[in-house]
Amino acid sequence: MDSCKVWQWLDGRLAGGGCWIGECYSSPFANSTWVGGNKTAAAVFPPTTKAYNDSAWEVVDAPHDFLINATYSPDAPPDQAFIPRSNGWYRKHFNIPAGWKGRSIWVYFEGVFQQTVTYLNGYTLGGHASGYTSYHYRLDNVSSIVYGGENVLAIFVDGQVGTGWWYEGAGIYRHVQLVAADMVHVDVDGLSAPPEVQDAVQQAVGAEGRAVKMAAVTIPASAWVVNDGAASTSAEVTFTLLDGTTGQQVATATVPAQGVGAGAGLFFNATLAVGAAQLWEITNPHLYTLATVVTVGGAAVDATNTTLGVRSINYTADAGYFMNGEHFKIRGFCDHNNFAVVGMAVPDRVKLFAAQTLRSIGGNGRRMSHNPPEPVMLDIYDRLGVVVMDENRQFGNDPLFVMNMGAMVKRDRNHPSIVIWSYCNENGCGGNATAGAPFRDITYLYDGTRPTLGNNERNPNVNRYMDVQGFSHRTREVFEQYHEQFPDKPTFASECCSCESMRGEDVSNSSAGGPGVLEEFNADCVAAQTNDSNGLPFMSGTMVWTLFDYFGESHGWPHITSMYGQLDVAGFRKAASHWYETWWLAGVSTPDKPPLGPKYTCHIVEHWTAVGGPSRTIHAYTNAPTVELLVNGASAGNRTVASLKYGEWDSVAYAAGNLEARAYDSAGNTVATCTVVTGGAPVAVVLKVDAPSTVSGTGGVLYADGQDVALLRAEIQDKDGNVLNTANEQVVTFTVRSGPGRVLGAHNGDQRDHTPNFSPSCVAAHGLVRGVVQVTEYYAGSLSERQQLTEIDVDSGRVTKIITTDAQPQPIVVEASSPGLTSSTVTINLSTDPKDSVLQTAERSVRF
Repeated sequence: MDSCKVWQWLDGRLAGGGCWIGECYSSPFANSTWVGGNKTAAAVFPPTTKAYNDSAWEVVDAPHDFLINATYSPDAPPDQAFIPRSNGWYRKHFNIPAGWKGRSIWVYFEGVFQQTVTYLNGYTLGGHASGYTSYHYRLDNVSSIVYGGENVLAIFVDGQVGTGWWYEGAGIYRHVQLVAADMVHVDVDGLSAPPEVQDAVQQAVGAEGRAVKMAAVTIPASAWVVNDGAASTSAEVTFTLLDGTTGQQVATATVPAQGVGAGAGLFFNATLAVGAAQLWEITNPHLYTLATVVTVGGAAVDATNTTLGVRSINYTADAGYFMNGEHFKIRGFCDHNNFAVVGMAVPDRVKLFAAQTLRSIGGNGRRMSHNPPEPVMLDIYDRLGVVVMDENRQFGNDPLFVMNMGAMVKRDRNHPSIVIWSYCNENGCGGNATAGAPFRDITYLYDGTRPTLGNNERNPNVNRYMDVQGFSHRTREVFEQYHEQFPDKPTFASECCSCESMRGEDVSNSSAGGPGVLEEFNADCVAAQTNDSNGLPFMSGTMVWTLFDYFGESHGWPHITSMYGQLDVAGFRKAASHWYETWWLAGVSTPDKPPLGPKYTCHIVEHWTAVGGPSRTIHAYTNAPTVELLVNGASAGNRTVASLKYGEWDSVAYAAGNLEARAYDSAGNTVATCTVVTGGAPVAVVLKVDAPSTVSGTGGVLYADGQDVALLRAEIQDKDGNVLNTANEQVVTFTVRSGPGRVLGAHNGDQRDHTPNFSPSCVAAHGLVRGVVQVTEYYAGSLSERQQLTEIDVDSGRVTKIITTDAQPQPIVVEASSPGLTSSTVTINLSTDPKDSVLQTAERSVRF
């Protein structure tokens, strides 16, 4: 009976997958990937099709993590932050202008987690099986495409599978671009231009009178030009190198016209020579722009700009890493890419905040653990002068894994920040006797200028295909033994130092739920493990695990985040961050340190409240040779501070009031002071802006692009303005009072907090709550570009409004309130000037 026919759909990657008409309630499959409806087939359509009714669906903006707002459950996977995994669908309605007919059109996904199948108007574009690699689908050659009318892109996301033991999220968690180009164009990731330093590095004086490095350079530029048209054509390519600061032309070369067949591609190669190029370095990360123009019949039909940096790198077995001919000890951090409120869908401004935080505590390196990053992260590190270890996700004798390694290298090879490629992590490097060769071969195919590494020294069959040997959480004895056994192999502590702590906790409590409560003081662990590798001259450097706490790998309910970070998951500093600022920034005098920071530091770890008991041990971090502790003005004695150490005072009797530490230089001069106080009753919520902020190196305003976010800090204070470490019960609510903004959510950074991430309210943890506020109006680009975007984006205005007038955005006013406390507001100014975008802000914020 026709009235009893049902439509049935199964993920097309599975056996028997597809869409069909079946009998009533009949299905050969009984799992969550099968969907169907017991209705007349003519009236019901699967979500892959254009006609499907999605009017009741939630409207979201990408990037988006569809798991992060789920309810935490002790029955869910602990590695996934006790958040249940699930599947999801996205549908995007958009118009393709009639004028685009005859052009090559594709949609580019920077990353969708985990396995996906994508459809255009019901037509299957393809499937993608990796949540960390970028991919694209061509649309103009799809028969169902509609020009001058509406199209629907449908994406099924299988979020029930993953590859990691940390929270990986699910959904379109990275940026997506719709691109229209001439049929003859430089292919996606088809441009390679690795600068090669040709002679000795020379010193010179650059902008603002700062010392810079110069050298003669050649740049072998190569563009893979494709012809998506139906007829052969002849094209020429011109490469022009422009100074990234002045915009002046530095060098140019043209490849004469060559034939490119229909549906084919061709390499266009040329070498540019620069007699004196300014080098990319940590204190002056100078950049160039390579403008590549494709010309057909005398007319420019395609143009692409690629950011480049010029530097030499050299890993040695005896003395470690050198950059631009100068010794460079890499002091870096690993990180998983998730953050409070947003999960895996981390906004660009938050990525800048993380990068500047890394630099502000002495970091000069970042490991992309354990997967290829979003491209914008590399763009940020290019501009800030941070060296990067780019890491592949899966390793083994699987052609897909090898292809993913190649895709990462091909996409990322022009970033000067990347100084080494990593095949694999820990156990992922083991058990594969022959996988090393294809991984090395595909890496060298796309980039032969950087060495390779794996984060495990225990598989000799793989190690011989690594140019640099990586180690994960190994001791000084292991490093020394390996160096003695393999004296010609460079070495790198690619992961170390898992020293856990919890912000605001002065006393450990092992009887508390899950892994218990860990005190904030952990300097002995940090110093010992860090120096195991950084204290050896032949080790290239150290990547500390991790910069921030992250969702997952929590070691047990009720904890939902890790405790390894130097900051918590909401970006609030823990004491360990002050140890690194002391000994990796203020305590470093070599030119491989970021050009930031004080000459001396001072930080008291513990808080001065009755919670700590009648007496307690007090620690103060400083790189000054001597530090004195005063209790309510009375000296508790001076302490000599050795390298990587601290001042310590045992059995300090508690008396309400204040602690003060005074740091003295070798001549006895006071060079730094710090104070903690007991504090009084809570009276107010005081709201501050951590980003954008010139103090954090993240700019002074938000860019009105409909995506930018502000990180707000709500502090519970007493009448004297002291932040109260004992404030753990006050619920803070963030509210947008005026302006184009919305509260994405709130978080306190505590490992045990189970508040839904998208809630605008959260209880304070040791006096602090983080609020995340996003811009909801789009002013980016010219007026005509915005008008065209409204014609393309059918869904515009449902979450983010595209402004098609010359109006300027109003500031966003946000209030933080808590019952019984005085509330406060902050005003966040917005800008339509591209110089206030995240990348341009990063470029001018090397020093802050």
